[in-house]
Amino acid sequence: MTAGMSAHIHVIDVETTGLDPEADRIVEIAAVTVALEPRPRVEALALDTLVNPGVSIGPVAQSIHHIGDDMVAGAPRYETLIPRLGELARSGPFAAHRAAFDRAFTGSRRPWICTWRLARHLWPEAPGHANQVLRYHLRLEVDARLAGEAGIVPHRAAGDALVSAALLVRELEQAPAGADLPAWALDLSAKPVLLPVATFGKHRGQRWSDVPRDYVEYLAGQPLDDEDLVHTLRSALEGVFA
Repeated sequence: MTAGMSAHIHVIDVETTGLDPEADRIVEIAAVTVALEPRPRVEALALDTLVNPGVSIGPVAQSIHHIGDDMVAGAPRYETLIPRLGELARSGPFAAHRAAFDRAFTGSRRPWICTWRLARHLWPEAPGHANQVLRYHLRLEVDARLAGEAGIVPHRAAGDALVSAALLVRELEQAPAGADLPAWALDLSAKPVLLPVATFGKHRGQRWSDVPRDYVEYLAGQPLDDEDLVHTLRSALEGVFA
């Protein structure tokens, strides 16, 4: 391994009381370590614990992850887990599927690798980019033994982190030969994605090269908060799809 390169990437998944990192709290967190030498591979489930959020878990959140107040009553508070996350961070960056969500809840200020954005770059025409969809689309090998008796359970931290870690391994295998894998993944995670087809509206499913220019111009003039769509529309107007 070249000096300066990270030895690991740690894939994080959190389950929460809701979607707002300012108001909601973590109720479960897992970290799966991906070793990079001699080749990328899932190495260990480095962290897997329920977390006491200090607030009641509402029914909407419970309907997703099925974690209730009684389950977290004796669990550690998130603040006590920060030193363990710091230990992991010393050997490599963090990653997550839709990393902006997990990163915001952990309070991390470092850049994260986003397996969802990598997948959109690498397999733009996959039937979907949720980690469970990609698990089956790419026929990922997920080591259920690391999840213990519970196995791979969607919307539980360990199960989702293990699927995302298997996805990350497949993504890292697409990197150019000799690349600094964390640097390559971080760089690609920060780049906007060029979407091949329209995903909404009357032209849904059509390639952008076939969408009328006046419709593209109309969309480009709207206030949009999807940076990938904004990048795609600008690219279409510049003739990238011609």
